[in-house]
Amino acid sequence: MNIFKQSVENKTCISCGICKVYSKEKIEFEYIDKEQKFIPSIKNQIFEDNSFCIGEEINMKRLSNYRFNKDNLKNPIGFYKNLYVGHSTNKEIRKNASSGGLAPEIVSYLLKTKKYDYAIIAENILDPKNSNSKVIDKNYNIKNSQGSIYHSVNMSTALDVLKKHEKSKIIFVGLPCQIAALYEAKMRISNLDKKEILTIGLFCGGYNKFDGFKYYLKNFLADDQINKIKNIRYRVGNFPGNISLKFNDDSHKIIPRTRNNTTINIIKYMIGTQGYWQFLRCRLCPDQVNDFADIALGDPHLKEYKNYDNDGYSIVISRTSKGQNILLNMLELKRINLNQIEENKVLESQSWVLLNRRHITPYYLIAKLLKFKTPKLINYDHFNSYKTSNYISAIVDMIKLKIPINRFTKNFFIIPFQIFEYLFLTYAPRMILKRIIKILINKKND
Repeated sequence: MNIFKQSVENKTCISCGICKVYSKEKIEFEYIDKEQKFIPSIKNQIFEDNSFCIGEEINMKRLSNYRFNKDNLKNPIGFYKNLYVGHSTNKEIRKNASSGGLAPEIVSYLLKTKKYDYAIIAENILDPKNSNSKVIDKNYNIKNSQGSIYHSVNMSTALDVLKKHEKSKIIFVGLPCQIAALYEAKMRISNLDKKEILTIGLFCGGYNKFDGFKYYLKNFLADDQINKIKNIRYRVGNFPGNISLKFNDDSHKIIPRTRNNTTINIIKYMIGTQGYWQFLRCRLCPDQVNDFADIALGDPHLKEYKNYDNDGYSIVISRTSKGQNILLNMLELKRINLNQIEENKVLESQSWVLLNRRHITPYYLIAKLLKFKTPKLINYDHFNSYKTSNYISAIVDMIKLKIPINRFTKNFFIIPFQIFEYLFLTYAPRMILKRIIKILINKKND
C-alpha cells in the first residue's frame, strides 16, 4: 500500500493536496460527507519513488535542518529573525480581515509590484463542500479571499502551478501542515526545489468538521434555517469577530462568538469548535505557530490588543531573511505598521496551548491506547519531555475525539464534560468560583 492510501485509510489525511505534486497521473479529490474533508481518490496512480505524506509522518527536526540548518529548538515560538505586532495600513483590507490584514496586504503588495508572479491562497467560498485553493495574480481583488476558514479546504485545486511556469515566483499562503508538506516536497523534487517560493504561514488551532459549527448554530437557528445557509464567515467585525451568515434568500444574520454572548453559549461554542469535531491529525500536530514559513502570522490574544473598537492586529514572526526584508520594505513604504514585541508576550499571546502542543508526545501515547492510527512523529529533542498537565490535556482531548456523537451524549456527557474542563482544567483553582458564578448568572459577556 502506498503512503497516500495509507493516510486515507488511517484517517490522517489532512487534504493538503501535495500528493498531487508527487503523482505522475491525475488525482481527483472528493468531499466525503462522513469525514467532512477532501480525500484523494487514489487507485493505480504512479508516484515519485521518494514520495512523502504529511498525514503519515511529521519530522520537525528534518524540516528545521532544511529551512534553518539547525534543529536544536528550545524556544516554543520557533526559530525567528524578529517578532512584531502589526497591521495593514489599508483601512479596507484591515477591516475585512480576521485580525490585522497582514497576509492579504503582503500578497497584494508582492503581486502588484511584480516581485512575485502568482499566489496560492485558500479561496473564501465558505461552503464546506466547495472550499478550495486558487491561483491569483496582480489583477485579483484580494478582499474576495479575506477572512478565516475553519473547515477543510481542498488545497489541491491550485497546486498545478507548482509544476508549471518554471521561472515564475510563487507565494504560498497556508497552514502549518500545508507548508510543512510543501517543503518536504521541495526537498524531494529537484525542479520544485529550484522554484522561488515565499511562504506566509498562519497560526493554526486545527480544522473542524462543519457539524461542530452546526451544533453551535442550533442555539440560535432552527434546523431548516441552518440548511438554508449558503455562506458563512467565521469572523467579521471588530476583534475577535462574530459569525456572519447569508441564507439562500440573500438575508443575513450575525451570530455572536465570545463577545456579547452568554457563558452557557460560550461553553457550547467551545464544544462545537474545540475538540469533539476536530480532525485527528490536527490533534496530533506539534506546530501551532507555523515553524517553517518565511513569515508567520497569528492572533495576539493579549489584553492590550483586545480593544473591541479596533480593527485588529496580528502577531508577526519573520523566520527568514527573505521574510524579514519584505516586512522592512513594506514598513518603509508605509504599507504596514509594525512594533517590536518581546518573546514572552508572543508566548503569552498563545497561552498554555502552545506549550501543550510542543510537548505533544502524551497525545500520541493516549491516541494509541484508544486505538487511533497515528502518524510517525519526530519532535525537537527539547520538547520530548512532558509533565502531568500535558497528560491531562491529552486524555481530555483524545477522549473528545473518541466519544460517539448523538443526542444522548450531547446532552448527558459532552456538556457536563466541557463544563468540567472549563472549571477545573483550563485555569488555576482561584478561577473556579468565579467561573461557577458566571455559569449560574449566565449573563452576556462583554
